[in-house]
Amino acid sequence: MTSGDGATDALMDRLNKLRISSNVDNPEGGFEAIVQAAVCSDVIGWRDPARKVIFFATDAVFHVAGDGKLAGIVEPNEGVCGMKNNKYTRSLNQDYPSIGQLNDILIKNQVIPIFAVTSNMQNVYKELSQHLTQLSSVGKLSDNSDDVANLIKNQLESIVASTQLNPQAPPGVTVTVIPKCSGSQTKMANGQGCSNVTIEEDVNFSIVVKVHECKEGDNKYNFNIEVPGIASIPISIDMVCDCDCEKDQDAISKNSPKCNGAGDLICGACQCHAESYGEFCECNQTKDKNKTACFYAPTGSICSGDNNGKCICGQCECIQPSRDNYQRWGEFCECSNYECPRNDDNQICSNNGYCFCGACDCNKTANGSPKQNDRPSVYGEGLWLSGV
Repeated sequence: MTSGDGATDALMDRLNKLRISSNVDNPEGGFEAIVQAAVCSDVIGWRDPARKVIFFATDAVFHVAGDGKLAGIVEPNEGVCGMKNNKYTRSLNQDYPSIGQLNDILIKNQVIPIFAVTSNMQNVYKELSQHLTQLSSVGKLSDNSDDVANLIKNQLESIVASTQLNPQAPPGVTVTVIPKCSGSQTKMANGQGCSNVTIEEDVNFSIVVKVHECKEGDNKYNFNIEVPGIASIPISIDMVCDCDCEKDQDAISKNSPKCNGAGDLICGACQCHAESYGEFCECNQTKDKNKTACFYAPTGSICSGDNNGKCICGQCECIQPSRDNYQRWGEFCECSNYECPRNDDNQICSNNGYCFCGACDCNKTANGSPKQNDRPSVYGEGLWLSGV
């Protein structure tokens, strides 16, 4: 705001109309004011969505729950709006809020407090801030309060600098937050947001939600993803755990031939019995443990060695090398295009033939295509012997 604009004039008009009262002891009842500002949304006029910030300036300590007993007030603070005609009407009927209650109200209403205090109160309010919402902050107020504007600006920039999402997932649900920090933004230590964010700068997120189980009866999950100081995003999941065809027992084919007799055909898919697995229940865990079908006698190993293949469902699945153009194949993964004789320069088949299952084929190029020139200039066991 600048001097003379409409917003500044409106603010000054409201400040001049405030009714200022004094108290007889040193602690102040500011907690009541913070609570009313947070819960009386209609009276305050909070915009939705908006970052809700309460600037609290003081040079004194605060009253907390229990202090009301000094005036004979024992009814706990309800934490609800008690404003009428711009006045708080329950100060003589209810006790002060507790710190825990204040924190719950701030979090529930997504309100961020900025405490501007004199130097003698800094330690007190820093300790208080440790027990409140993570975005609360404390700034030092000069004796004549001439630095209020800069204090507010600096504290707001500090609040905005970190933007994150806090999922409140229920049991059985896992929520993974993936922030997409850009430019000068850096990923926060907790992995759920970005730091070094400037005002009016966007932060993008991806969210992965996994449901690990279906509840009996009601399969709905409702929870919130909190955007601290801004909003609470409601998430509703309605799980479909059973297909309609599963409910029709007559449509289920027990021990179906399509499932190799080791599973039931349900809704067109095999549901395998114990020990069986695979798309058509063709695999058996007990037989896999024996791995006799994958034994390769020449090497005396399963699938030509652990580095070459794995025995899965009685068949060898070959492990392909990470190096480009290298391949492995065969019933027992016994073949490759790189395990062949090499010359002194460590070239496979002297780079003048194709390596096929341990032997050099001199009539093909190194990539396996037929040679265009039929002149018999290359021969031997993968070595360049001479020009003919």
